[in-house]
Amino acid sequence: MGFVSLVTGPESSEVVLEVSLVDKSGAARATDVVPALTPYLLRSSEAFFAARFPDGSSGTDLRVKVVSSRPAPQAIETLVGSIVVTAWLPGGGLSLVGWLENTSRRPIAPTGLVVVGLDVEGLPRASAEGAFMPPVIRPGELLPFRSDVLRPDQVHEWMILAHGLPPVYPRPETVTLDGELAVRQDPQGRPFAVGRIVNGSETPRSARVGILVTMEDEWLSLGVFETLTSLPPRSTLPFVIDDFPGLEERLAAGEADWDDLNVEAFVNEIESDAAVIQLETEITAYEVIGSRLYLRGQIRNEGASTIAAAAVVAGVLGDGGELLTAGWAAPAERLVPGSQADFLLVMPVPKGADLTLAEYDVRAFGVAD
Repeated sequence: MGFVSLVTGPESSEVVLEVSLVDKSGAARATDVVPALTPYLLRSSEAFFAARFPDGSSGTDLRVKVVSSRPAPQAIETLVGSIVVTAWLPGGGLSLVGWLENTSRRPIAPTGLVVVGLDVEGLPRASAEGAFMPPVIRPGELLPFRSDVLRPDQVHEWMILAHGLPPVYPRPETVTLDGELAVRQDPQGRPFAVGRIVNGSETPRSARVGILVTMEDEWLSLGVFETLTSLPPRSTLPFVIDDFPGLEERLAAGEADWDDLNVEAFVNEIESDAAVIQLETEITAYEVIGSRLYLRGQIRNEGASTIAAAAVVAGVLGDGGELLTAGWAAPAERLVPGSQADFLLVMPVPKGADLTLAEYDVRAFGVAD
C-alpha cells in the first residue's frame, strides 16, 4: 500500500494511478495500474492506493503518476467518521464498527467509505471498504458502518475516508423489514438475528440490512446481511445474521446481558433492472449437528432463460408459525435451461428449539442472464 499527495488541480473522481517500483537509476522494475481507494479526491488531498507487484520484484523507491481522472461533482461533501468498536474475526482479521456524521446543513447520500490503517510513522499498512446504512444521512445524524480488515498488522491508528452527494429525490423506501426482529442465541450461546425483508415495489431490488446491537448508549456490534441476488417484486423473504463480531465474547465475559440488549435495523436498497425468475426447489436431506441445521437440496431451471446469480432462501417455521431461523445460499453463478445445482444451507438453531414439527419454506430465484 501507499499514498501520494495531490496538491494541485480541482476535485477529481475515478482517479487511476500508475505505480512503478524503480531502481536507483529511476528505471521501472515493475508497474501496476490501480484506481485510488476512494471514488473522489478533494483539492490538496492524499490519494491512497494498493498496488501489487510480482513476487521477487525489487527496487529502491516508488514513482506514482495520475493516468486518468474525471471532474468530481461540485456538490461533493466530506463525512466525518469515528471508530467505536473493534473486535477480532476468525482467522485474524479485525472488524471495525463506527459512525459517519453529516456536519453539513443538507442531507447527504454516502458514495463510498474506506478505512485506512496507518503505522506509527503515518504510512498506510492496511485498508478495507466499509458497509454503511442507511442510504441518506440527515444533518446532525450518525450513520453506522462496518469495515472488516483482513491483515491489520502494524496498524497504530485508523483513518476514515468518506464522501457523499446530495440525494436524488424522490427516493421512496420500498425495501423494508416485516415486523420485529428476533435476536436469539444458539445452544452454544452465540447470538443471531432473524427477520423478514420485504420488497414492496414492482421492480427487483437488492438490499443490505444492518443490525446494530446496543446496551444503553454503548454500541456493541453491527451485523450485516446482503441479498445474494435481486429480490423479486412484491416479495417477503426470511433472512438471518449470525455474524456479530465481539458480541459473544462480551456476553460470555458478563460485560453485557441478554435482557439489556437493544437492536436497531437499517436498510439500504439498490434498484435493479434485471428480470427475476423463479426456480424449482427440492429438499433432499436435513439434519442438526451441534448448533447448526444443515439443509440440502437441489434447484432446477425449468424455464427457457439462462439464470445468473441463482439464490436459494429457506425459512424454518415453528409449529406456531414463528420464524425460528433462516438461511441464504448461492449454489450456482449460472444455470442454463434444463440444468440443476445442489445447495447446502447452514442455519443457526435457536437454543431450546424443537425442530421436530418445523416447517421449511424454501424458495429459489435468479436474474435472467
